[in-house]
Amino acid sequence: ETVIQSYVDAYLSEAVPPEQWDWNAFMQALRQVIPTDAMPEIEDMKGKSRDEIKQSIYERAVEFYEQKEQFFGEETMRDYERRVMLWAINTKWIDHLANMDYLRDHIHLRAYGQRDPFIEYQCEAYEMFQQLLQSIREEVVRWAFYGEPEQQQQQARVSQLHERHDEAGISDAQRAESEAAIASAEERTQVKKPVRVKKIGRNDPCPCGSGKKYKKCCMLKDQQRSMEVVS
Repeated sequence: ETVIQSYVDAYLSEAVPPEQWDWNAFMQALRQVIPTDAMPEIEDMKGKSRDEIKQSIYERAVEFYEQKEQFFGEETMRDYERRVMLWAINTKWIDHLANMDYLRDHIHLRAYGQRDPFIEYQCEAYEMFQQLLQSIREEVVRWAFYGEPEQQQQQARVSQLHERHDEAGISDAQRAESEAAIASAEERTQVKKPVRVKKIGRNDPCPCGSGKKYKKCCMLKDQQRSMEVVS
């Protein structure tokens, strides 16, 4: 609900007359975290107040998510949500620490503009923390709606295959052959677990041999590569 409110505030501003709201931009931005099927139609929201719009989107999204929960199972979805939340917090927190390091290393430059670096640091650090929280919320919502619990994906595909086979009158032998093909494909596409290596501390010497601290050398590039692999 907080994520929906943030998009309503950004695209359906109180300072702009409702007839001038950019509905296409609003829906396009919201689709980054909530699927189209989980949102009401634009025509169904026009003429409503901002609070009514937020509530209608929220209710439709909840209805969509409850259907997904019924499909995968409540226990499976709770476990999936916990893993998504831990991943989002860990990933975004690492980015936040890197941004804070950059701010800390460069805040003294504000003094050249006749501004108090300490006050500037406090203000920007607070703003960055609020951005961190919002980023975590959006990432969790995005993965909750667009992602699927891994252990259930094959079962879902087999179930859908059964339905199609029943409709087409496929024999049991042909059905078993199809299921075996799905299982084989799943095994081939499984990503091997990475070999565990010693974690490099932010203040440790960079392993590239530059002589600089890791946080001031290759840390950001390594984090970006890590995020690309996950995505």
